[in-house]
Amino acid sequence: MLITSVPKPVVPRRARATIFLAFFANGFLSTTWVVHIPRIKALLGLSDGGLGLCLWAATLGLFLGMTLGGWIVDHYHSQFVTGVAGLSLGLATILAVVSTSWPALVLSLVPFGFFNGLMDVSMNSQAAAFEQRTRRAVMSSFHAFFSLGGLTGTLFGAALLAANWPVSVHVLIAAVPFMIGGCFMYRGLIPEERRRHPQRFFVSIPTRNLLPLASMAFVFFLAEGAVFDWSGVFLKTELGVDISAAGIGYAAFSLLMASIRFSGDYWVARFGRFAVFVVGAIVGAAGLLVACLGRNYVISVAGFGLVGVGLANCIPLIFSAAARQSEVNFGRAIASVASAGYFGLFAGPPIIGSIAQVIGLQRALLLVAGAVMLTLFLAKSGLRPSAKAAQVGENAQMEG
Repeated sequence: MLITSVPKPVVPRRARATIFLAFFANGFLSTTWVVHIPRIKALLGLSDGGLGLCLWAATLGLFLGMTLGGWIVDHYHSQFVTGVAGLSLGLATILAVVSTSWPALVLSLVPFGFFNGLMDVSMNSQAAAFEQRTRRAVMSSFHAFFSLGGLTGTLFGAALLAANWPVSVHVLIAAVPFMIGGCFMYRGLIPEERRRHPQRFFVSIPTRNLLPLASMAFVFFLAEGAVFDWSGVFLKTELGVDISAAGIGYAAFSLLMASIRFSGDYWVARFGRFAVFVVGAIVGAAGLLVACLGRNYVISVAGFGLVGVGLANCIPLIFSAAARQSEVNFGRAIASVASAGYFGLFAGPPIIGSIAQVIGLQRALLLVAGAVMLTLFLAKSGLRPSAKAAQVGENAQMEG
């Protein structure tokens, strides 16, 4: 019998480091803009409502980047799109930060949001391709670099603002290196075979097999948005802490989330995706319960930190599962699930605020904890790839 060897899938030697760079750049550039929001609000003399209206431009751009990102990645491939999106996001960050009028701010925030969303889709597609071709669980570590980039960008920006560095100098130092990296990033990313019959134009919305994952993404991003927007308010209004100490809850959430993600791939390899997800959801919900019911500043901060521990690996697992559920391409599946998630991130906090107006903030946050627990009923069907998708994955492995 003649035995023929199956060629190994093509994975460039620098692929993992390059994908790490893409995730880090996305997080760093996003927070480079965020640290300047208070300064721009004062510079332009915007009210809270006026600033909110301007920020909707970034939300619109993000929504377009997510929903159109699946088709763009399918048509032009994530290897190329990731580099272009990184270059463009750097340029959009510069334009947003140096804006001196509200029309300029709005016009710059639309592409800022668009390329942020597009890069999110393309870099997660690269991460999914790396997982499939190496048969290793690595999505959590990639997302850890996104969190690390966000923390680094925040600290770097805050330090330069405190030192009174010129705004233009700060944003150029922050963005230009990543723009240069974007020009050459495709060389280290995973190449994709061109399809003979590319799909026609489509907008990424969850298909039936992706609905459980989309629902899970919505809830977990909503929970993240709840901690981001409401943890400080809760600590100040419910526990009466000083405003300078109110932000420590979100800081604990962010730091622990970033830390836990670095070990997430080990736990997935050791115990499996389903077990890690279940434990994460339970810990995240328990953290919200502790934060809301502790009635003590230290205990509540520890509770918000536990939410970061629980959610840390759940979101990467959802993205990885979306790619494994895909029967067509990674970009389309990830874009549809990510769109639902980011809708929860942006729409969730206002929904929580409306509910809190009726039943109080503590009970509103407890409802979020309950929603996190409800995702456990979707976990088994959501995290398991469909038979057809699994067969597609096997074929891709053999074809290389």
